[in-house]
Amino acid sequence: MSMSRKHYVMIAEVIDGMSGKILLSKRGLVNKLSQVFEADNERFDDETFIKACNISNSEDKEVTHI
Repeated sequence: MSMSRKHYVMIAEVIDGMSGKILLSKRGLVNKLSQVFEADNERFDDETFIKACNISNSEDKEVTHI
């Protein structure tokens, strides 16, 4: 069973709600998820997903190890 748009939207909303201070960068997580989603669904639009995650440049650089 493939994931649908509603699944991708739900995950993007979760990532959007995260602070940038986690074990791996928000951008790193988004990039990895995008790769998995593209493999799952050829119609997946990574640019739309990345925009929905609202990644800022400062969050991309803030990585804190727990």
